[in-house]
Amino acid sequence: SEVQKGRTIYSASLVTPYPPGYPILMPGQLLSASTIHYLLSLDEEEVHGYDHRQGLRVFKADALDYF
Repeated sequence: SEVQKGRTIYSASLVTPYPPGYPILMPGQLLSASTIHYLLSLDEEEVHGYDHRQGLRVFKADALDYF
């Protein structure tokens, strides 16, 4: 993954598994390898803000450099 390559990646969306319905990622939050591992291990069918086929929405480096 990009995180394992040493890249800094930030979430671009709120990610909430349901149930229980508590967010595990907020927009702008730094992604860690443990967070990605947790998302991949979820057995929930409904995870708002995360698509199992397309992955997470993240900020592009050039967009972050703009600010």
